[in-house]
Amino acid sequence: MKERKTLEEMSSDAALQNASDGIKCPKCECRDFRTYGGSNGTTSRFRYKECRHCLHRVLTASKTTERIIRDVSFSVDDDECGGESVLRMLG
Repeated sequence: MKERKTLEEMSSDAALQNASDGIKCPKCECRDFRTYGGSNGTTSRFRYKECRHCLHRVLTASKTTERIIRDVSFSVDDDECGGESVLRMLG
């Protein structure tokens, strides 16, 4: 049976994982950013970020991934895009 990790071990693992992920400041190489703006693109989310250490500013892009939310059944009431009557009421 696998031993359970302590909270300290889990915290350490999370810190190591977060340190390897994400972006690094090109000037001071820290990973502490403040987001001060953003916009949605067609397939990406753009964010303006500022390093909290050296105040260097960068523009980042993160891709959105498509995923299935739920099955949608086809009926005569559906429009051409496959939307349901509930969605028509919201629009």
